[in-house]
Amino acid sequence: MDIRTLPDIAMGVRDVPDRLLVEARMVLLDTIACAFDAVSRSALRRPSGTAEDPVVWGTGSSATASDAVFCNAYHSHAADWDSVHYVTAGHPGVVILPSLMAEYETGRIAAVDVLRSYTVGVEAMAVLGNAYGDALRARRVHPTPTLGAAAAVIALCHAHRLRPSAVRMALHLVGTTVAGSTSAFGSAAKPYQVGAAARAAYEAVRFAEFSRAEPEDDWYAPLLQPLGEPSYDSPHSFAEPWASDSYPVLIKPFPACASFVQVIHQLRELFAEGRHPGIEAVAVKIDVPQTVLDASRYPLPVTVDQARFSLPFLVACLLAYGTVESRHFTETELNTSRIQELMRGVTLGLLPGRLEKFGDHLYGRMLVKHPGGALTGQVVHGVDPHVNRWQDVKQKVHTCLPGDEVLADSLIRIISAFGEGGVPQRRKTLKDLVSGSART
Repeated sequence: MDIRTLPDIAMGVRDVPDRLLVEARMVLLDTIACAFDAVSRSALRRPSGTAEDPVVWGTGSSATASDAVFCNAYHSHAADWDSVHYVTAGHPGVVILPSLMAEYETGRIAAVDVLRSYTVGVEAMAVLGNAYGDALRARRVHPTPTLGAAAAVIALCHAHRLRPSAVRMALHLVGTTVAGSTSAFGSAAKPYQVGAAARAAYEAVRFAEFSRAEPEDDWYAPLLQPLGEPSYDSPHSFAEPWASDSYPVLIKPFPACASFVQVIHQLRELFAEGRHPGIEAVAVKIDVPQTVLDASRYPLPVTVDQARFSLPFLVACLLAYGTVESRHFTETELNTSRIQELMRGVTLGLLPGRLEKFGDHLYGRMLVKHPGGALTGQVVHGVDPHVNRWQDVKQKVHTCLPGDEVLADSLIRIISAFGEGGVPQRRKTLKDLVSGSART
């Protein structure tokens, strides 16, 4: 489709299939849970707000809407554990949902508006991500804040039914404001980019909503400026089909780059077929495409943030413990002699070829040498549809809120019915829950 028509098409959406609202609830629950997991380690100073303001998830504090949007996006992305949507080329939930929830908590939109407008925002990001995601990455531009900010603008404008000129103004403003560099991967700057993008989208929409200013250029001009003179065509047409019908969002099983999920899953399956070598392993070699090699920026990470972008670290955890879990991402664990030794034994081989489109696959080998012999198997790279299960999301919520079983169960119960017809939406109840004021 022609991306220049995106605002008009998105603003015209009124109905969203119920099956996509179910996924939206999963992503909302996952995003809030990731914020709860991160706040205890956060370096952010807690802002101060009033009882009428939105809350900063998991802190027991409130803040101005702009500050709450920034903090919630930052915290939710701090551990890189939040959901990812491959069709969008990034993490739409963490950029889009904080603004929508701020509006919900302050009574400006209804619960069902959060879900519908989030889905519209994801679809908009899928259109842009299909068109420009690869080109942005090739220029070392981080797609999540760059494209996610535009998607958040469209979602928020959709929730408020803003006039077309206001939508274009907000998109133009955020396009001139937001960008992100992949050099931030493995540092606190990465979640900062996401928080800044979410805040910029929120403020751009508020400005456009109450301003008569008109953009002096096409809304898409600043967004596409880093790309030179790109095509305006996107391989993905808005809602034809819906992006999540083709490739549902990925609820990540561990707090690290999503590019590693498929490799770790297949390596675990290899162990299931043979004897687990544990810390006896002396060498591991895995064939990976250039995209995975680029994602694994740190062969021997020295910080936890770097470990999230280190496939050798994840492989070392799997070798040592038979699993990769959030509890392994600590400075203490990273610096143990056995993890250090195992990481030094991991080699990533470049697998020739490119994954040009969804459905493509590349086939390589993985080899695990240990004193008793070797395990060998095939590793398949590509993006394949998968099924998200509520039980996996619920388990993740409990992992993110250790020791707070009652609060975790309450969040699950309330958000799993969020926006359903016939279910009373107790705005204050949910606001108190997501604030974390009742944490044990």
